[in-house]
Amino acid sequence: MKSVFKAALLLPLLVAVSSCEKVKQIADLAKKSNSKSSAAADSGGVTEQQFAEITSQPGKVVLVDFTATWCGPCQLMAPMLDKIVEENKGTVVLTKVDVDKSPALAKSEGVSGIPDVRVFVNGKQVDRIVGVAPEEELKARIAKSIASLGEAGGPGGQAAPIAPASKDWMPKGMQRR
Repeated sequence: MKSVFKAALLLPLLVAVSSCEKVKQIADLAKKSNSKSSAAADSGGVTEQQFAEITSQPGKVVLVDFTATWCGPCQLMAPMLDKIVEENKGTVVLTKVDVDKSPALAKSEGVSGIPDVRVFVNGKQVDRIVGVAPEEELKARIAKSIASLGEAGGPGGQAAPIAPASKDWMPKGMQRR
């Protein structure tokens, strides 16, 4: 009877230990496959003071990846982001922010879950991707942001001004003040 009781107590402990080891193995594998992005995440990536300067690079699409070294989904998404940056070298810039090392920045930006990728064009956030997205969806959304660079008149350019509306669009009997 005592041995059955001991086995019942030890079995959940053994399962927990073995699953933790598997999680560690998966994280180690992801780190090995993407040593460049994990090194950036280990260094903390960006501070609060640098954030505004980095996101306002004219003529670039800036991806800010809010991540953590312990986050499995973040490790899955990192190679996809690196691949997209490599394919769009010179146009797309990737910056990683470790939420454990920059909690004030993560809080001020409203990060509630990771991975959280923000897309900035000319200093303005144009897209936000929370969670792991398929690579094709990431490419499509970032390509849309790259296309908006051309619409804004090139590097550092501004969009063409919008012409004022005519009175014709207003309902009958309404007047513009």
